[in-house]
Amino acid sequence: MLNASLYQAETIKTRLEQQMDNLDVTDTHYDKKISDLQRRLDAQYDRIDEVEETMAELKSQIYELKKNQIEQIAYTDF
Repeated sequence: MLNASLYQAETIKTRLEQQMDNLDVTDTHYDKKISDLQRRLDAQYDRIDEVEETMAELKSQIYELKKNQIEQIAYTDF
């Protein structure tokens, strides 16, 4: 689930970057368009950070659970 969210956010980020690169600087609405795309790009970076932080927290929790499980097995085997 988180991997899918991360992939989706990365894909959207890439698409927004491409749209920004392809904007016509002579367009009369260039400033408005680039500003909107930048705002949306920033939101994707925030989303990516959130997902990566959640994944890191879950990995840490899994590590602690495994460590505790190994300690309990070692204690009962001793």
